[in-house]
Amino acid sequence: MSSNNNNAISACGRAIAISAALERVLDLLDSYCVPTEPFSLVCHHWERHLAPFRWRSFRVWPATRPNKAFLLQRYGVYVQHLVCGTIINKDLRLIANTCPNLTSLMLYARNDSFWSTYATLERFFISLRSAPLTTVHIDFDLSHFDPSFFWSLSQLPRLEELTVRTHITKSYESIYTTPALFASFLECCPTLRTFHFWYRVTYETWYNPPRAKGAFERWLKRSFELLRKDAVPRSLAEVHARRIRASIDRDMGNITKDQQPTPQQALFPKEYQLRRLDFKPEILDIPTLQRIIRKMLYLEELDMRGRWQEIPIDTWSTLSTYCWSLRTLRIHLQDLNTGLPTIPYLIASFPQLHTLEMHSQLFRSDPDLSTLESVLQQHEENHGTQHPLKSLLITGRLNQSVKLLVDALTQGLANLEALQIEKLHGDHDRPVQDAPHAFSSQQDLEGLLSVDLLLLPIRCQDTLRQLHVSDVTFLDKSQAVQFFTRLQEFSGLRTLHISIQHLRDLVSYPTPAPELASIGSMTASDVRQNNGSRNAFKPTMEFSFPTVQLLKLTGVQEISEGDPERKGTARQLELYEIQLFIAAFPSLTHLHIQITPDVNPKQFNPARFLERLIPKVKVITFFE
Repeated sequence: MSSNNNNAISACGRAIAISAALERVLDLLDSYCVPTEPFSLVCHHWERHLAPFRWRSFRVWPATRPNKAFLLQRYGVYVQHLVCGTIINKDLRLIANTCPNLTSLMLYARNDSFWSTYATLERFFISLRSAPLTTVHIDFDLSHFDPSFFWSLSQLPRLEELTVRTHITKSYESIYTTPALFASFLECCPTLRTFHFWYRVTYETWYNPPRAKGAFERWLKRSFELLRKDAVPRSLAEVHARRIRASIDRDMGNITKDQQPTPQQALFPKEYQLRRLDFKPEILDIPTLQRIIRKMLYLEELDMRGRWQEIPIDTWSTLSTYCWSLRTLRIHLQDLNTGLPTIPYLIASFPQLHTLEMHSQLFRSDPDLSTLESVLQQHEENHGTQHPLKSLLITGRLNQSVKLLVDALTQGLANLEALQIEKLHGDHDRPVQDAPHAFSSQQDLEGLLSVDLLLLPIRCQDTLRQLHVSDVTFLDKSQAVQFFTRLQEFSGLRTLHISIQHLRDLVSYPTPAPELASIGSMTASDVRQNNGSRNAFKPTMEFSFPTVQLLKLTGVQEISEGDPERKGTARQLELYEIQLFIAAFPSLTHLHIQITPDVNPKQFNPARFLERLIPKVKVITFFE
């Protein structure tokens, strides 16, 4: 048999069945990105196999889905994730009748939602009781929709995750205040495990195009305002009473009326089942917050965002008392002037905390970590084990980022796996080169200059996996060299996020020839021209980070391909520099470079150029 025949037989032997080929194709498809518009398939066999994946996600959007009834009647059994851009009886009834396997639902109450009634939504959710619906996302305009309509969510027995995003597109005064809305949704949905509540007092119209409102529309809206109030529960107690009566009628129909529990026996849950709470109110009063906190005994993740003026210190003590099992705490505050707790206080208050993120645009002073070591020692004495904190993130208008970095690494966080120190840059921030003068006092500056980073004890050098210090500006080159010298000892480090200036600080430049007076003016062409001379300018980098697999680099304005006519700049990444730092990361598999050009990006593709230079590394470049 000839070699050609051997090859032919070998090729045929690798053939696979259509069903196996489908499995490989489906493995590559993201279920949320599978196209739902008609497209050509190879054959009906592929159509039959791909239909459950093609129609897993579906959109019902006004004026863009004229064939929605036909498609849902044919493929609705496969739909699990549905987006509905209209709340009208016809569409809701269609969804309820054709999507028995719905697991997640997103509802947009547009500016024509005043046509709806409470009874419409209640019947809709009652129809979905038997569906495996666990996730609901609601986005509505307070100026066009009554939020009490969504009290009908109490009809969903399996609801575990609820997202509520409210906004205002016109001047409107609602009887439902932010605390009332926030508390009402929690009381209506006692089975919730995750609750995202965002309330924005902004005038957004990106999916609510403005309309000319005539006399007929105004008359129609007034008519429906009278109709919509007929079936709306007068209070949350009535909502719970309806749910209790419905449950009794459905499951205990043979029990006499005298044996039935009265609604007052189970009006409101004594405690919430929440595991995760993410809320961003414009205004939320402290009494409401503390009342909610006292019912969140199982809370594990809390994300606080918004514009707060003051949070009393007893609020944080209440949180630590009732939410003692909290594992993740994220605080994103913009206008808070008083009441922001210290990081050591939070770590001491939550003995099971794994992740702590502190974001503030208005730090009155930099967070102080100087007492962290004593707090950790006290925790170990009280609990007999080290504190489990694994991730620490600090973002804000920081003056002493180096001090924060050093304290975080040396104050005894033995289990730390991820550390991020990020500085928010404002219009009035000082330039990078002036950073040393931004310290609060000359004593702080002198104290940091006198510290020998090579001698400081670091307990997390075997546990740290991710380090983000691109916004940390060291006081001078020697301090940067000391820090990265210690960083070489971090045996578990996998991800490193630094700036181009950090790399420049690690490059050693021997004394150049007399004719090369300025190191800063050296370019790639200068290096090539002097390679053959006895006094050649040969920069080196005597550093090695053998465990780093992902390197993120910021502060680059341009990547030079090595044009002899191009003059190097402070933020221009040169060819010889790329070769130097790539050699310092022998295990690198991914390189992300954030480019901030001072002009529009040119046709030169830096990612393709770098992939040719380092073919074993996946390079991603993106423009800020």
